[in-house]
Amino acid sequence: MDDKGIYIASESTFYRFMRLTGQNTHRGSTRKPRASDKPNELVATASNQVYCWGITYLSSNVKGDYF
Repeated sequence: MDDKGIYIASESTFYRFMRLTGQNTHRGSTRKPRASDKPNELVATASNQVYCWGITYLSSNVKGDYF
């Protein structure tokens, strides 16, 4: 229905017509996701090379509260 209450077509009919005419493609300006080279693990081959400690969810005395 349009604003005047007149039935034109169903939503599936509109999508079918858009698919036939090639108008249902994504038209945004987004790029495809790119694969990034992330290291799987940190490897130390000598002393004092790797210092890492994840404290994202360091718990506190209050239940549900994290630092």
